[in-house]
Amino acid sequence: LKAMGKRNKGHKARKKKKSQVGTQDNLPNRPRSEQELKLNIRRAEASMTASLLPYAKDGSTKAMASLAQAYHKGKGVKKNMDKAIKLYTEAASAKKKPSITAAYNLASILNERESPDVAIPWFQKAASYEIDLGNKRNVGGHS
Repeated sequence: LKAMGKRNKGHKARKKKKSQVGTQDNLPNRPRSEQELKLNIRRAEASMTASLLPYAKDGSTKAMASLAQAYHKGKGVKKNMDKAIKLYTEAASAKKKPSITAAYNLASILNERESPDVAIPWFQKAASYEIDLGNKRNVGGHS
């Protein structure tokens, strides 16, 4: 009986610790204000964006598309639609592993900024990438 009592006490102690793990009071380096939290988020976004640059320069379409999205949304960098369009175009036009997301996002921007006529080829390109991937994976395609 004593052994069971010790096990139960230990179980209760562990359970109590688990409930405390996720409380905000126990978080390390917890921001003291909403303003400090926003500043921390901007710093993290800037760091992430900076880390993408070498990969984008080396031709990674994923990095280009992510960097384009950062410029598009102004996350970690100053919003710059011209840079976003340039990077989206490069990522969507790549001969090896073109970015479906970049093609779609580029089409969406061009549809808003210019005209549907300019955007349609990029929407079609994004759709054709999806179809090609579906056929390669045999998802919705015929072998």
